[in-house]
Amino acid sequence: MSAPRRILLTRPRERSEAFAATLPKVWEATIWPLTEIRPTGAAPPDMTGAQAVIYTSRAGAEHAPEGVRALPAFCVGTATAGAARAAGHAVVYDARGDAAALIRLVQDRAAKAGALLHIRGEDAAGDIAGDLRRAGFDARDHVAYRAAATETVPIAVADDLQKGRFAAAAFFSPRASAIFAGLMRPDWRHGLASTQAFAISENAAKPLELVGFASISIANAQNANAIRAAICGAG
Repeated sequence: MSAPRRILLTRPRERSEAFAATLPKVWEATIWPLTEIRPTGAAPPDMTGAQAVIYTSRAGAEHAPEGVRALPAFCVGTATAGAARAAGHAVVYDARGDAAALIRLVQDRAAKAGALLHIRGEDAAGDIAGDLRRAGFDARDHVAYRAAATETVPIAVADDLQKGRFAAAAFFSPRASAIFAGLMRPDWRHGLASTQAFAISENAAKPLELVGFASISIANAQNANAIRAAICGAG
């Protein structure tokens, strides 16, 4: 029986552990969180006339102000929808896709009257609220959390990267990819030449282009299921 292939997971630890548990046994995960999710401490949003909230990540649901949890929730995908239910939302709509699918769902189900509150992170990709405003909705942003960047590289991870011990590395956001590229050391380049990168989107792939990975594969949708499918296809 061949040895498991090693994969570097770069999400916050809890997310990486949950993701690793869903990978086939052919993969052995090493976790190096490139970001840590922290609440912003922002004042609660103005809920005057609010009809629903929008979540584009699990972290949004987990860090949402208590007052919004009685509202229906529009969620980008199944994991986010599960987090919304766990947070106390009784009515949850699951777009089961990406940002475009979420916008279509909101347009189909939400009323033009009444505010939509997008509970998001500081470094959100795209402009969900802006797109909805251009479609005639009253959509507002509320920044509830930030992804604080790591500043250190664990000695064991640096050694493994240098020696090419990872068959793959997974990146779930443009921010994580940019942090990795910023921490890149010249002595990793030889090792990375035998490592395949998996990125959740084209924007997440871009900062990795000059790092020196053997190849960069982009998931066909911006969710964990799609990046898992890409990884499993390579396994």
